[in-house]
Amino acid sequence: MRSAALVLAALTLSATASADDGARTERERYAHVVAVAAGAAVYLGVQFVLDDDLQPDVCRWCDPPGFDASIRNSLVWDNPERANTFANLTGYVSAPIFAIGGLVIASGSHDARHWIDDALPVLEAGVGVSLLHHVVKFSVGRERPAHHFGGVEVEAAEPNLSFFSGHTALAFSLAVSAGTVAHLRHYRAEPYIWAGGLALAAATGYLRIAADAHYFSDVTTGAIMGSLFGYAVPHLLHRDVFFNEHVTIAPAPNGVSIAGRF
Repeated sequence: MRSAALVLAALTLSATASADDGARTERERYAHVVAVAAGAAVYLGVQFVLDDDLQPDVCRWCDPPGFDASIRNSLVWDNPERANTFANLTGYVSAPIFAIGGLVIASGSHDARHWIDDALPVLEAGVGVSLLHHVVKFSVGRERPAHHFGGVEVEAAEPNLSFFSGHTALAFSLAVSAGTVAHLRHYRAEPYIWAGGLALAAATGYLRIAADAHYFSDVTTGAIMGSLFGYAVPHLLHRDVFFNEHVTIAPAPNGVSIAGRF
């Protein structure tokens, strides 16, 4: 997420004085940038500062259902550390690069504002589902499979934060948001953005099970949550660009007036 934020900042600074893309104003565009930065700061603060204080000392959900245990036993690798390394590469490196880079290339545009407007829903979906993931994992307190079965713990510092898979949620949020943006923009490369993004996301989910860090239900829940954010954010928070809708709220003698095109 930090690398994606740096890319977004660079694009923002390089924006030229060309006409606005769609109905979005420069102030609205920077408001979205600030929202992404603030959300990422909260996420990183919780992850690296408050994590030890917030996570439960003992599991609240300890025993897995039979199907989770069976799938875990079938898919876990003999070398979980290798699977974990691959999961970090697919979920935290390849997925954001492919999602944002794919949209930039597919757009065929040389306008940095256009690139930013395409990237913002992807970043907001990723940050949003990651913040939700924090709330849920600290609340549920599910024991990780490696800790439960006495395996090699790739997440030894977080033994009771299995539900749900943050890697998987992030990867699916990036894949679905990028695919949704490509669809709304009518990019010819849309099928490739969907296929590549979902392949990376599915691989990330599989690798988190192979790393003995999550159960199948953790991964499927992460995929669902990530997909919901990936679809909802472009539709709900970026209608001014993708649906050519623009709403203005201004003071009026008897309250406020709302003007726009719907």
